[in-house]
Amino acid sequence: YGAIQNGLIHTNRDVFNSDYRKQSDYFVTPRPSIVFAVDTGYDNVGRGSFSWMETRNSYHCIGERLYRTDASFTVTEVTSGGNRFGIGSSTSDSDFVSRIKSIEMRNGTKYFIVQISKYSGTDWSTSETWYMTSGHVITKITDADFPSNAMPGLAELDGYLFVLGSDGKIYNSDLNTPVNWTSGNNISTTRSADRPTTIFRYLNYIVSVQDKSIEYFFDAGNATGSPLARVDGAFLQVGSIAPHSFTEVANGVAFIAKSLEGEHYVGLLSGMKVDKISTPHVDYMINSMSLSDTQKSYGYKMTVNGDDLYILQLSSTASGNVTLVCHIETKTWTYWHQYDLSARFPLVSCAFDSTESIIYGVGLGGFGGTNNGKYIYKISNIARDTVASGNNQSLLMNITCNPTEFNNKNTFIRKVTLDYTVPNTTDAHTLILNTSENRGASF
Repeated sequence: YGAIQNGLIHTNRDVFNSDYRKQSDYFVTPRPSIVFAVDTGYDNVGRGSFSWMETRNSYHCIGERLYRTDASFTVTEVTSGGNRFGIGSSTSDSDFVSRIKSIEMRNGTKYFIVQISKYSGTDWSTSETWYMTSGHVITKITDADFPSNAMPGLAELDGYLFVLGSDGKIYNSDLNTPVNWTSGNNISTTRSADRPTTIFRYLNYIVSVQDKSIEYFFDAGNATGSPLARVDGAFLQVGSIAPHSFTEVANGVAFIAKSLEGEHYVGLLSGMKVDKISTPHVDYMINSMSLSDTQKSYGYKMTVNGDDLYILQLSSTASGNVTLVCHIETKTWTYWHQYDLSARFPLVSCAFDSTESIIYGVGLGGFGGTNNGKYIYKISNIARDTVASGNNQSLLMNITCNPTEFNNKNTFIRKVTLDYTVPNTTDAHTLILNTSENRGASF
């Protein structure tokens, strides 16, 4: 199996495989380029981005501040006037991220929820949760009964907002409001004595994830306490320690899973089962990281030309600080590099603009010669069927042959055929093919 960089691989799922004895065909379309869109002027680290169609704005968390961009891409700080988040103000506070979610209550009221979490060295239970309505006024939830130990993850079902505490309990808000909470309104996830990781909604279920298990709950309509009850028989002996790797994609939820034996891989939760979608090489990269680096991995979805892509950012020395891309339908993996093969782009999440045609995002810094995350980036030409590299940028593709998972055999490329169209332009164009016969090398 190979990794094609700066290109989206399209393959027939029956053809693509990692067996060195079989043939695979790769069809490559260049990915859209990433450019600086705006300098916020605040030198800090990007934490997350999200779009809210209720206001037709995109929102970007940088440091302890939240910015919004409108249709004309005018940038305004939402958290101005001293109303900023209580953690994440220092650029050295890199173990801080935001999870952002829009919800609609049963009575039709819409809220924009921002959850701020900080890594403590063992988990993400140091957190704050804020809410906003269409008036762009953001307010911290300060109800005395709101759990102060909430793990990353927000879930809404039937007019309730649910969070998972580090004590293993699922807490719910009062009906039709994320602001008010009542003591005793919780249910314990006690089927397995393992550490809580995250919570999310899947179909009409609330799903809690622990480091060794996954449980499903449904709205039982209880008059007091938690409205939830367990789904009988819905207990999976698969867990996760990476709460920020979870994202909804076509046919399910993708995330970094953990087996009972402690091995990590990328799984796709679909129905009440988890299927493995990562290759042995991706598994090797994830399992080469420390547990704390695995806990800090980011995952999010991007849709390009109707194809769902799972973007996985592995930020560690062991993994090479790479951004990996999985084409969900074909289960094909690629690297995402920008402009040259050494310029990795650690985008932590992305958001559509008001026209739903261009994607913006914030990064962890270190891109384009910068060492900060104050920029909001534009991922250009995202909706075009045929994407040109443009701006005199080279289209780079790198195929790497890795040893197979058995007998330490090498994969190899028997033949390379490049079929491309010369642009109808007077500009110079050059095709360069470099090869290497070294073990595990790229060409």
